[in-house]
Amino acid sequence: MKLLFYQGVSAVAVGILLGLAATHAANRAVSAPATSVSLTSSHSIALGHGASASGLVAILPSPSAFAFTSRVPTQSLPFVIGNPTYATVLMGTAPVLTAWPGQTLASEVLGYNTTNGTALVAMGTPTSLSLAALNARYPAPQPVARPTVSGTPQGVVGPGNPYINGAYVETGFNDFTNKISVGIVWDYISFQFTGSSVGNVTGYDHQSAPVPDGDYFAANQHYLVNYGTYAKSWSYNKEIAPLFGNTWIEWNDNTAVAHSNGSVSPIVRTYTGGPDTSMLVGPWTVVSVPPAS
Repeated sequence: MKLLFYQGVSAVAVGILLGLAATHAANRAVSAPATSVSLTSSHSIALGHGASASGLVAILPSPSAFAFTSRVPTQSLPFVIGNPTYATVLMGTAPVLTAWPGQTLASEVLGYNTTNGTALVAMGTPTSLSLAALNARYPAPQPVARPTVSGTPQGVVGPGNPYINGAYVETGFNDFTNKISVGIVWDYISFQFTGSSVGNVTGYDHQSAPVPDGDYFAANQHYLVNYGTYAKSWSYNKEIAPLFGNTWIEWNDNTAVAHSNGSVSPIVRTYTGGPDTSMLVGPWTVVSVPPAS
């Protein structure tokens, strides 16, 4: 396996991300299909302009190289990604995209292979028009202060260091007809970075069921921890759809990881259940990092 590192993304940083993902996966009560146990999310690839993706089962040259058992219709895709990179991930997870200040990256599911428990994803930079359309349909929330649940969120690093204000990881689902309201989860993080540490860390989360069709979030917990060399803002959420037989989506969890070099990465793991699970497509994910100030 060959890992690609750019603009100061070190083997240690990628190791932290993959270690976190593995730890999260080990703590989940719900698992992917048994046939996926032998697969590992150990591949990484550069996406251009310093951005990268890890947590991949395999990297593919095109969608035709994937053995679909179900394919997502084009009208159900949330983005148009320019010059996408294709890969497979374990079902219910998203690629660990690494975005730098001033970058926005996205991933979306193109289809599934339920035999081995993998999903085909497209990754890269969403076009400005498709991202604007998504934001118009599902507006991002206004900042809301959230109490710190655990950890030491401040860890002041001193004046003069660059500051990232309001980086976020946004994760959602849609349906195969792109008509049903499905919830979205945001986790925000703001921080200073020095190249070796992070400080002045704050964060919050938000949930939204875009159309009032009776869906509600039955559970929500938010956490914010500064580990010194990196920090995390993450949340656990569960949405239930009473009009669809109490079909549910669980974000367990949705995480924004801030690194000491100013980059931000998502770690996303989701589960679904109920009679209409087959109608759901996802998760799609956006990670956006404002320019440093």
